[in-house]
Amino acid sequence: MRALNGLVVMEIALAVVLLTFAGLLTKSFAYLLHTNLGYRTDRLLTFRMPLPASRYKNDEAILRFCDRLLPQLAALPGVVSAAASESVPLGGTYSGTPVEIEGQTSHRDWAEVMTRSADVTPDYFRTMGIPLRAGRAFDASDTAGAEPVAIVNQAFVRKLMPGQSPLGARVRLDKEWQRIVGVVGDTRYNGPADTVEAEAYTPFAQNIWLEFVALRTAIPEEAVMSAARHVIRKMDPGLAITEVRRMRESVDSATEMQRAMMALVAAFAALTLGMATLGLGGVMAYAVSRRKREIGLRMALGARRADVVRAILGNAGRLILVGSAIGMLCAFAAARALESLLYGVRPHDPAIIVAAPVVLGAIALLACLAPVRRAASIEPMAALRQE
Repeated sequence: MRALNGLVVMEIALAVVLLTFAGLLTKSFAYLLHTNLGYRTDRLLTFRMPLPASRYKNDEAILRFCDRLLPQLAALPGVVSAAASESVPLGGTYSGTPVEIEGQTSHRDWAEVMTRSADVTPDYFRTMGIPLRAGRAFDASDTAGAEPVAIVNQAFVRKLMPGQSPLGARVRLDKEWQRIVGVVGDTRYNGPADTVEAEAYTPFAQNIWLEFVALRTAIPEEAVMSAARHVIRKMDPGLAITEVRRMRESVDSATEMQRAMMALVAAFAALTLGMATLGLGGVMAYAVSRRKREIGLRMALGARRADVVRAILGNAGRLILVGSAIGMLCAFAAARALESLLYGVRPHDPAIIVAAPVVLGAIALLACLAPVRRAASIEPMAALRQE
């Protein structure tokens, strides 16, 4: 009997550990799903369309192509706006550039001034749903012959210009000094699990580099893509269109590992919980069958059925408490191993660590109801005669 009790305690402890891990991963995944990405993912379509250097040999040729393409794409039925850029969120590529702030004489490590940068067309922020926080967006006046300008995000200001007003200040992202004309909201470029980084944007007409096209639609994205392909093929049949993605699908792909890990741990937790529950119920049923004569004798000597129920449940409760205590200690010690997979939740979240044994205890006690009823229904004389 001790071996069976020990086995049940081990199953309960393992179930508590796995339930704790499943709870932490579920809470973390829920946090990711509700994380503000800084851009709107609904009805947003992106695709990659690099222009081959063999046919687009200079900036003027690329600019002419874009000046013709984007108005046609924006005029398609169901398209709200169209934009081109060097990169897009979850597009897999981006440029990192060390930045210099005019008037700042302190020398920083290059990693401290590294900024994510991108060349974008004027409608990029409206298309992506990135809010403008201050100043202005790019417009048609930001041409190659105009003053070089830039737009930065709020993280850029916090990191590199704390306590300063960014509008009107000049920064150098490459070779030229550029004046900051606007501040936009922060984005999580690589998805919900990504950290917010400093970003700087420059006008496409002043830093020409086309890699991606983004379309904001008023109808389902797939209904627009065929028309967009037709427009592009009409302009240049040889262009390759790849990585066609709905932004919502891209976000789902970015959280695929967390979703798979949560599902795997939850499945193991459910399996172990079932084993622990069945094991406890089986041990209690076996104990009742072995103690049938003892229970009958006690009832014959005046023990009430409530006393019998209390004794059986007390025995089950002790196994649950011991197993839960061991499981909580193991979960507390091992939770650090999950830290790299958790977002927005601490590995020692008290609510989760307490909830796991409570849930297991409640389910395990329910499994003991059948043996308890069997014990309470024993007829003393019948039990004694059988022995």
